[in-house]
Amino acid sequence: IALAIGPLVDRLGRRMGIVITVGGAALCSLLTAVGGAWGKGALTAIRSVAGLGYAEQTVNATYLSELYTALDDPKLNKRKGFVYSLVQGGWPVGALVASALTAILMPIIGWQGSFIFAALPSLVIAVLALKLKETPQFQVQKKIQHLREQGQVAEARQVAQDYQISWEEHHRGGIAAAFRGTSLRATLVLGAAVLINWFAIQIFSVLGTTVITKTHDVSFNNSLLILILSNL
Repeated sequence: IALAIGPLVDRLGRRMGIVITVGGAALCSLLTAVGGAWGKGALTAIRSVAGLGYAEQTVNATYLSELYTALDDPKLNKRKGFVYSLVQGGWPVGALVASALTAILMPIIGWQGSFIFAALPSLVIAVLALKLKETPQFQVQKKIQHLREQGQVAEARQVAQDYQISWEEHHRGGIAAAFRGTSLRATLVLGAAVLINWFAIQIFSVLGTTVITKTHDVSFNNSLLILILSNL
């Protein structure tokens, strides 16, 4: 899912990327509520596509990076790390809040109702994301691409030069560009870092819920409490 989102965002834009990933995660949450009756295969497929929610982190980072770079505000540039930390802090805070709400709601509305409830904030955010402005960088890239498709290569080159965009890199874009030249090292290092990080996250998610509830007879509500404490 994550590999497919990159080219999609390059074609449709960062704003629509946020809408698709967040909205897709909300839809999968709703489908999960009824997917249990369709069998294990259908439920597994639904949860796999729910990876759209994780892919949103990448789209969000791209959107913020391009938007803040275009603003060229010295004060903002000095505080980029702080701003990014606030945004990325939504992950552990969201896990904490979701675990707490699940512990409260499950006895009342069941696990299906919890998935339906979880979809509501995502749907609201997806609608609000439609009002976001597209990044200037994407607009310039689309303009260059449009001129090239119309056969106006000279005009496209001029636009690239005006905005200090490498014509060769733009012409040779795509997933392969991440594995060429100076981008290769960053791609490998960051990719490995994310991979190792997610190993730990997924292992703890299983240990913190399924294993301790099935093996150690810990109640599901208490397993959620452990999950909350781990995100503090």
